[in-house]
Amino acid sequence: MPDEITVEVTGLRELEAKLKELAGTEAKKIVRAGLYAAGGAIIEAMQEGASSIPGELGQQLQDKKSWKRSTRMLRGDELAGQVKVRPTGALPEIHTGEGSTRFMYQPKGKKYHRSLKYMVRLLEGLSGGGVYHGIRNPFMTSYFDSNHEKFVERVIEVIKERLKL
Repeated sequence: MPDEITVEVTGLRELEAKLKELAGTEAKKIVRAGLYAAGGAIIEAMQEGASSIPGELGQQLQDKKSWKRSTRMLRGDELAGQVKVRPTGALPEIHTGEGSTRFMYQPKGKKYHRSLKYMVRLLEGLSGGGVYHGIRNPFMTSYFDSNHEKFVERVIEVIKERLKL
């Protein structure tokens, strides 16, 4: 799993037929609005999942400002789109580099922040071969897998609302 979550919705013949009746840009706006709403639901699920993470990392990931979502329409199919949700920012605590060139750490004495994106990659088991303080907690993967139907339903709900169905 990458360090971000992607939801793609295709098919849905009835809604797709109604959307194709509209002008291309209007249909794209409706699909993008649905994807944006699903991104909000994904962020809420990730905030809930972060409550299982101890310490400052868990506290930071429970903050809505620590998440970013973006949408885009895909090429080729004018009604296909994508929403991406990812952590953004860094932990507030400043760390000082220990200076080991063997393991490619930060230079000795250099002050730095740990990015949330990197910390989540550690939790998910995707980066550096290690885990965060001995904890492997793939909360993004597990919360997405257990709620992905809800996210797709959110996209459909917004599209139906916009189409007045």
